[in-house]
Amino acid sequence: MISEEKIKETAEKKFPGDDIEVVDTRGTQDHYSIQIVSKQFAGKSLVEQHRMVQAAISPLFNEGLHAIEIFTKVPK
Repeated sequence: MISEEKIKETAEKKFPGDDIEVVDTRGTQDHYSIQIVSKQFAGKSLVEQHRMVQAAISPLFNEGLHAIEIFTKVPK
């Protein structure tokens, strides 16, 4: 099982100082939603943004993460 904190800490390595919110969507500690607001997404397609997030958290799939819903935004 993976905690919300572990996912957030892992994402923060790639997105330091950015706004990151993680929610356990089923209460089972294996299905999560993550929202990241980052300037790094500026000028990138939605697919590119999601790939960036996936790359950042991919090691967690070996530790019990089963599914993650990704939401990305560029700050205003």
